[in-house]
Amino acid sequence: MNYKLNNPLPKALLIVFLAFLSFNSVKAQESGSTDEVVISEDLMNYFKKSVLKRVKRLEHYISMIADKEIEDKLRRDAIDQTIELFESNNNVVQVSYIRNGETQVKDYPVRTYFDRLYAIKAEKVDITFYEVTQLTDIRRGMDDKFYATAFIFQDTKIYYDSESDVPDYQDKTTKAIDVIIKPDTVTMGDKAVVLYPAKLGNINVKETR
Repeated sequence: MNYKLNNPLPKALLIVFLAFLSFNSVKAQESGSTDEVVISEDLMNYFKKSVLKRVKRLEHYISMIADKEIEDKLRRDAIDQTIELFESNNNVVQVSYIRNGETQVKDYPVRTYFDRLYAIKAEKVDITFYEVTQLTDIRRGMDDKFYATAFIFQDTKIYYDSESDVPDYQDKTTKAIDVIIKPDTVTMGDKAVVLYPAKLGNINVKETR
């Protein structure tokens, strides 16, 4: 399987995004509102695409970090890239595994989780995602941030013998990812523009089988 680190948002797409924001800011001013920006349906759709793209990058990096056939440096670089997807180093990732028919769940800080994923003691680790990401409606909080939950569906296979076609351990896990879209005012030329970068929060296990 081929992997690569993703490039930042294309400049042309960013320009379109800023145009949307400027348009909605004007609408808010014309309506007389001083504390709320009117968010258009088009901009909300942009939010959804941005969130799903970020979650897709997370899935890509998880598969890459776990894959022992990939050069170590690329896997280590992927850890650093993945950490940047999150709102904070204090965010927590839940890990589940089944032992003796019982599901065990543990919490790890994001960097600890990815370091452990990198260092799994096995000859081969294959992590894929078997369903399309599901996203709840994006809602606005009292703090003017936007919130949503993304659900991913992870298939983990661990082999202690790299030549074997049958995994020694396998589970399928549904995980819920908190998503935060936080307004961020930046200066572009002589204008102040509000951007809405999406960040990932805590990741919780919902089901393991």
